[in-house]
Amino acid sequence: MSPGSSRQHLYWISLGTVFSSAAIVLLQFLALVSLEPAAFGRFSAVYLAFALASSVLLSVVCEAWQRVRPVADWRQFSAPLLAHSVLSGVVTTLILALIPGYQGLAVFSGVAVGTATYRVGARYFAMHHREYRWVVPADFANVVVLVVGWALFLFARDSFSITTVMIVWAASSVVSAALSKPATGYAPSLVPSWLRTHNHEIKTLLGDSVLLDASGIGTPYALIPILGVNGFGVYRALSNVSGPVKLLLTPVRPLFAGVDAKRFARARSVALFVGLSAVIGAVCYAAIVLLKLTGLEIGTLTALTDYAWEAGVFVGATFLNGVYYLLARTHFTRRRLLSARAVTSLAGIVLPIAGGLLFGIKGAIVAVTLATVVIAVVWIVLLFGQTKNVSEPVDLDLGSDADVDVI
Repeated sequence: MSPGSSRQHLYWISLGTVFSSAAIVLLQFLALVSLEPAAFGRFSAVYLAFALASSVLLSVVCEAWQRVRPVADWRQFSAPLLAHSVLSGVVTTLILALIPGYQGLAVFSGVAVGTATYRVGARYFAMHHREYRWVVPADFANVVVLVVGWALFLFARDSFSITTVMIVWAASSVVSAALSKPATGYAPSLVPSWLRTHNHEIKTLLGDSVLLDASGIGTPYALIPILGVNGFGVYRALSNVSGPVKLLLTPVRPLFAGVDAKRFARARSVALFVGLSAVIGAVCYAAIVLLKLTGLEIGTLTALTDYAWEAGVFVGATFLNGVYYLLARTHFTRRRLLSARAVTSLAGIVLPIAGGLLFGIKGAIVAVTLATVVIAVVWIVLLFGQTKNVSEPVDLDLGSDADVDVI
């Protein structure tokens, strides 16, 4: 690949990453600063539904596609993507319509979850094939709509509500999905065909995702009756503060399969990422302390100022955990991946729930911070062991001018 082509490739990836990251931050922080803990807790409960839909999508469609040769084309890929996205939106709408306090949010939530899920899959495919016309404009449009939402909040704070937040999220998701690569040639028969072809990979990845979601999604839901809606809102605020860290990793997630895992299983590499994690955590801690000193009242974010050091450690550990977990997803053998996930999920479930039961919101936050640190260490240790026998990584040929036929 020529230097000019390489620079152009990097430019588009960087631009897409910036816009995608900005959209994640704008949405989550809009909810965090505009909603009180109880309302933010309700928003978080819906956002977790999107997290679950995306997790299943990555396992059943995206990463399963990435690991199987010969790879499917867009027509084959878009069929299960579209089916899963529509199903996610419909199920979200129906469930929320039955829960008191959520009926007014049901339709907007279903639209947001369904279209945002489609965007995740379509963007993943387009990024692999370097079809940036389906990546950058949609990411940019997503940001534009969310900026309008922020403008509404700043100029009409008194009337800004959780319904407004959900409308803004739904609108941004619809726009970004509409500008994504459109599904083509959908046929019901393509879905069972996909499941048969990718059966082995789906079982491996979905098994891991189920264990992951049991702690990352199941545990927060289990904490709602323990902490109450207000406490749950503060607990989830901790995760949202780590949003900027997650957004650094999410847009480039498709590229992790193309790297040599052995490069990360070195003392120097680990030291580098631990150092970056410490810096990120320190910045988070300083920002929250500064907010407390100013005395500003900014929605649920203000309630988090009592947990500054926990937030700093949590955010730093989240970055470290994210890097090494994504490497494990694409390079670990099935047995090692599922065994590791069982151990880490146990820590992610038992510690926060025990902390919440014993010491309330303070205990839950300290426990989930400790669990995140432990889990990051586990992934690092296991990567060192895996790289002794790991096969060569999948060659995605991301620098070539030809399309990459690989999720």
